[in-house]
Amino acid sequence: APIERAVKVVKKAGPSKSDTWQQRQEITLHQLVSGIPNVLALYATAEDEEFFYLVMDYHESDMFQVLCHDEHPYIGKDEMVRSVFVKILDAVHACHERKVFHRDLKPENILCNTDGSEVYIADFGLGTQQMFSYSFGCGTSAYLSPECLGLECERFAYSTRHGDIWALGVILVNMTTGLNPWEQAVKADEAFSEFLTDDDHFDRVLAVSKETIRILKRIFSVDPLARPTIPELRESILELPTFFR
Repeated sequence: APIERAVKVVKKAGPSKSDTWQQRQEITLHQLVSGIPNVLALYATAEDEEFFYLVMDYHESDMFQVLCHDEHPYIGKDEMVRSVFVKILDAVHACHERKVFHRDLKPENILCNTDGSEVYIADFGLGTQQMFSYSFGCGTSAYLSPECLGLECERFAYSTRHGDIWALGVILVNMTTGLNPWEQAVKADEAFSEFLTDDDHFDRVLAVSKETIRILKRIFSVDPLARPTIPELRESILELPTFFR
């Protein structure tokens, strides 16, 4: 059978190298991590005066589409959640080991097959090799940690690695409940404010196990350094008796 490939065609931002710097950065970063299991494979790139062309593996769907199915692919299915989430953790960890930090991890940027059991991290358009960044608000607001949003705290450079770990927590909430925990991690957001002030908030609003809540609370530490590392998170996920209650 013929192998299916996808070609992503990106219109160049402008005529000069400096205009297209961010786009070239996306290609460079993707090349650095292509070949990691569960990262979208990038086979070739080309360009002409107007466009970049990226030749990649073709996948039928993405996690956002799969989460919108009437039959939720993950709720109530412990081993499915465990297997898929650990694949995501391993892929992100391997990217970090190569000093590539994604900054826009969310279901739309995780390609998958139609039942959501095979996953591939995609779209390195906001990626960086800087361990610390001053680009506040870079990403998608529901998935950004308080320090990445930079709205309610001192604007120190934030750790891109710890920002990715926060986003992984939001993805875990998406997978186990079909919900977002809040719209934005700011005190003005009612759900986030309740999470900060009320210890039982997740118990009331998320139909997940006590152990899952314990893991989520660690990931959603306002202090980035209090968040678990990805290897620690992986271990907790593998030891978890059940995600659901």
